[in-house]
Amino acid sequence: MRLFLIPLLVAGLASILPAQQPILYRVDVAWTPEGERLAPAFLLVAEGKIRSISSRAPRMAGKPIRLEGGIAPALVDAWSGLLPTDFLASGPRSSNTEVAQGLPTSVAGADQNLSSRVAWARRGGIAAAYLPVGAGANLGGLGTAVTFAEVDLPVASGRPSLELHLGSATTSGASMQGASASIGKLLQGADALRTKIEEYPEKVEDFEEKLKEYQEKLDKAREAKEKAEKEKEEGNTEEEGDKKKAKLPKAPKPPTLPRLNPTETWFQEALAGTRQVRFHAESVADVDRILEWVDEYGLDVVLVGGREADLRADALAEADIAVILAVQGISSRPDRSLAERFARLHEAEVQVALSSGGSDDSAQLLLLRAGDLIAQGLEQEAVWAALTSVPAAILGLKASHGQLAVGASADFLHFSGASPFDVSAPLRVHHSADGFDR
Repeated sequence: MRLFLIPLLVAGLASILPAQQPILYRVDVAWTPEGERLAPAFLLVAEGKIRSISSRAPRMAGKPIRLEGGIAPALVDAWSGLLPTDFLASGPRSSNTEVAQGLPTSVAGADQNLSSRVAWARRGGIAAAYLPVGAGANLGGLGTAVTFAEVDLPVASGRPSLELHLGSATTSGASMQGASASIGKLLQGADALRTKIEEYPEKVEDFEEKLKEYQEKLDKAREAKEKAEKEKEEGNTEEEGDKKKAKLPKAPKPPTLPRLNPTETWFQEALAGTRQVRFHAESVADVDRILEWVDEYGLDVVLVGGREADLRADALAEADIAVILAVQGISSRPDRSLAERFARLHEAEVQVALSSGGSDDSAQLLLLRAGDLIAQGLEQEAVWAALTSVPAAILGLKASHGQLAVGASADFLHFSGASPFDVSAPLRVHHSADGFDR
């Protein structure tokens, strides 16, 4: 009986504890969605979410806390290396691997190594990230988007995605063609399985018709058999025709619905357009292959890596394929630099996200590298969107992250000066769970 009283007591305490008091901030400027700037701006935060944002103080909100400088939404890293320690140490993984199942319990001490790395990323302004299964086999498994708990641990959120690695992302030389061909076979097999699944209801209907016919024939055969047996008892000679009538018909075989393992289920969802597919690929040949698959199978695709994606910028835009570029790495060719590749994709109206590229160290450098791109002449609005709203949309976190908007998580950056790209100015990060950096 006492065990039942415990949850009731906890629920009772929760109902009488005071809710978090709203906090009103006043700043010189706020970077709101679609390039708008509110100056000054009043931001009301309560229960970890933005309750209002406007150029005038809301009524009955109390005295605002003055923040000099500006605020902007926190960053979203669409390709991060913040994986659980046990996951990293597990060695080769099967195609059924699901990152969300390996996330540690969101309690202090659950994974101290991961917790320190997440804290480091949060101090760099990152509020959400994508944890990939990792390179290796062509079929990676299921990665997941995450936000961060109060104890600096990732919590599954947003849209999990099936990861496929083409040859140029994992191998080199002649083996690239074979690696890409294996992905093609996987998709062909999944498509054939889809056809069987789609045909199953029709086969069931056909089976039910055959079953009715079978029952009718069975009834007639039984009548004929009973008649033949009766005539035999009476000493009558059984005719050959009567023997055939007395023979019982063969029952129709019911159709079987394919039993799917997790990987096959994910592929079926991908073919149906309900599961996003992240293709890790670099070469233009692999980009062309991906474009063919999207046209053939109607996949919802995101291209990760995409070192030569800009060479097919118009085709990627037409196919509505977003591209995630890593800020790490330096090219010796000016025409192949990150700035040039980003510019070509952006001009073609491809959705482009900038990411740390699976490296923990690069997470702290996202703003610095983005500032370098602006210094090289890229549009500030496009670069900022590539760090916030675009990756949030790709990860299925558009409603909660990547923008300063009513209902979004209160994850934002407080910067001095005119821009968060000014690395020489102080920068603080506000977390929805626990306020500004501790």
